[in-house]
Amino acid sequence: MTGLANGPSFGQEEMNLQTRLLRVFHDPGRSFSAIVGRESANDWLLPVLLASLVGVGAYFLTVDLVVDLESPAAREQMAEMSEAEREQYVQGIQTYGWMQMPVMMFFSLAVVSGVLLMFTRYLFDKEVSYRQMLVVKGYASMVLIPEWIVRTPLILIQETADVYTGPGVFVPAEMANSFFGKMLIGINLFDLWQIWIMGIGIAVMSRAPVKKATLLLLILWGLWIMGGAAVESMASGMPPAGPAPVE
Repeated sequence: MTGLANGPSFGQEEMNLQTRLLRVFHDPGRSFSAIVGRESANDWLLPVLLASLVGVGAYFLTVDLVVDLESPAAREQMAEMSEAEREQYVQGIQTYGWMQMPVMMFFSLAVVSGVLLMFTRYLFDKEVSYRQMLVVKGYASMVLIPEWIVRTPLILIQETADVYTGPGVFVPAEMANSFFGKMLIGINLFDLWQIWIMGIGIAVMSRAPVKKATLLLLILWGLWIMGGAAVESMASGMPPAGPAPVE
């Protein structure tokens, strides 16, 4: 079988969905090759549902630490509430906040798949379908499962939602609000795992060179990280808003 580095092989083998989803963690090329040209809705729906289910479980385990009721936005929203309204507001977050997890998962699936579609069609001049890109992103979303399995105990042990799975663990407190510090904090090793899977997925679905696909994904991801770091570092450097003037 020709290696992916020299162009993906398309000799299909029979592999059920469960096997494909398990294999995608360490051998995504075979998972994608087994379905290329015969993708179904289950190939993107099931992995996102599984990742959402684990994410919801992680949310319930860490909700008291993840939901920051002391943040400026939460304080502003609760400022004019009565005590009863505040209790109802907090209870609502704890009871229904988990719904944001599947909503954001499917929103990310739709948007990222659209970006991958344009990326593959216009940069590689390859004809692929939106469904194929849904499968690529859906399979990559499986990486969220081990990510939450790692992050949840760290949040519970450290008693904070600010845990890092990348070079952010080495950033000293005095550098945390700088551009370089924010950039290091934004780097997540699980994101790199997803990029590796998506690069191979694009290569298999479009017959594009896997190294080129992965490199361009890394560039896009790097620009996203730098843009987010720039915005956050500028926002953290702004003085807090003062009280409203008295007329």
